[in-house]
Amino acid sequence: MSLTVVLELREKGSGLTDGFSITLSVVENGCAQIKIPGTLPGIDELLKAYDTWSAKFCGLEGQLRSRFSSAQVERVPRNEVRAARREVAENLNRWLNCPEAGFQGVRDHLVGLCRQVRNQELRVIVQSDCESVYKLPWQEWDVLERCRHLEVAVSPLAYERPLRQPRTRKKIRILAVLGCNLQFLTLVMVLVLLGI
Repeated sequence: MSLTVVLELREKGSGLTDGFSITLSVVENGCAQIKIPGTLPGIDELLKAYDTWSAKFCGLEGQLRSRFSSAQVERVPRNEVRAARREVAENLNRWLNCPEAGFQGVRDHLVGLCRQVRNQELRVIVQSDCESVYKLPWQEWDVLERCRHLEVAVSPLAYERPLRQPRTRKKIRILAVLGCNLQFLTLVMVLVLLGI
């Protein structure tokens, strides 16, 4: 049995600044079982912390790339990047664990669900119409850390599954042949011809 929790966050205004209206849905084996509405206030500090972490992380990435080029990049200590990441996680937890009555029912139900499904697979899909929500480290939410078999994914509210035709290849394609050993080459050719 697999459970899927869909957490819909709809912007009230301009996303993380003005807050969200929320719906928690629990889907079991493809059928919706529970829907709980709620609200979540805005939090500017989370957006600021994320921007700081992102800038420091991009600086660290540029620093790594500069090893292979002649460009001069300002040095960013790794401990600053880690501290900025911790600050994002703390702000995320402060926001998602807020004592606001509109969100407590959603959070409490999710906590109960995590306790209930200890060894079962649990998927949490965060859907939103706000792009800032996609960038947040949802796996850092302390409520979700209690579940061992947990996947967190983000998704837009509106989506459509693309229609694709299965592609069949008429030619056998060999990516590479490594080595000079004739016996090895013969084994590879037999495996490719057999389709293994």
